[in-house]
Amino acid sequence: AIPRQIRSLRRPLKPLSSAGTWWSRWWPTMYRPKTEFTADGNGLLDALTDAAERVEDDPTAITEHSCFDPAYGALVHFGRTGPAERARAAEVVLAGLAGAVKGCKRALSAFPSDAELAEVRETLKKTAFLASRLVQEAEKATASGQAGAASTARGRGKQPPKKSAKVAKGVAELDWAEVREAVVVQLLESAELDLCALWGHRAPDEALVHLYTAAATAVLEQPAALKGSSAALREALWRLLSLAAVRYGGEVGFVGAVVSLVLGYEHLPHHLAELMRHLLDEHQAARLVAALVQEVTALSPQDMGVDSAAPKNVAAFLVALAARAPLMLLANAELLLDVLASD
Repeated sequence: AIPRQIRSLRRPLKPLSSAGTWWSRWWPTMYRPKTEFTADGNGLLDALTDAAERVEDDPTAITEHSCFDPAYGALVHFGRTGPAERARAAEVVLAGLAGAVKGCKRALSAFPSDAELAEVRETLKKTAFLASRLVQEAEKATASGQAGAASTARGRGKQPPKKSAKVAKGVAELDWAEVREAVVVQLLESAELDLCALWGHRAPDEALVHLYTAAATAVLEQPAALKGSSAALREALWRLLSLAAVRYGGEVGFVGAVVSLVLGYEHLPHHLAELMRHLLDEHQAARLVAALVQEVTALSPQDMGVDSAAPKNVAAFLVALAARAPLMLLANAELLLDVLASD
């Protein structure tokens, strides 16, 4: 039977920066930063430079306050920090996550003690948290920058100004369009570890799994991120988004996230229909796709909103899904009757 509680989760995923939501219950299991960095002072760039050097030599150093705190501070103030701080923060996060993945693989290939498992779990949680936050904040800043530059150009009748290639202290400016794929693929590699084995043959922390979903949705919400994206990036995004559902029983959260994406973003229906095809072909997830179809077709006018955008998105999604998985819609044809009979 399809879970009835799916409909109760029909709401957009909130960004990681929304205090008081799911991650605030998980964060106390980690330590809070000892040093609170600001966007325009307090030695943030110097601290990030030192952290980058330490993490390059020893990736597990990311769990220490001297490395974790400046990285976290740069992400908290990502929209207001300088380009050098952003670039250094991304460097620290990528090196830390790569080291965490290697440490987990070494632990899984051996016979680790409970203490060793706890250590690699802690490193993975911290680095996944930073990487997911980096994706969300970078996508937000990129979208804001593009909108602001376009608005300025229209107002002055000029092209948006080009950014300089170099910034303070010789640090290359962060080009998120180039770094995005590396971060997402690295997150996927960490997500595809045997997390149940790392958690002592238990399900991994729900909040950790949600970090992967949050990162994937942050990218998918931006049309510019998908335009001209590589096949490797799109594949990584689909796998991150569906991970919780196909591995850890998170069907409810997955369906809620996909419905929100269908309703809110007109560039996504065809991409999401392709995801459904992957789920059917690679995971034989007919029950999951049927649950999504039922949820989409059961949307009320109140769920759709006052404008015509959401109904058009739903129609585009169903048409695209019919082209890619016709047998699925034929098997659930009765679900489409209300949609076809509606205005």
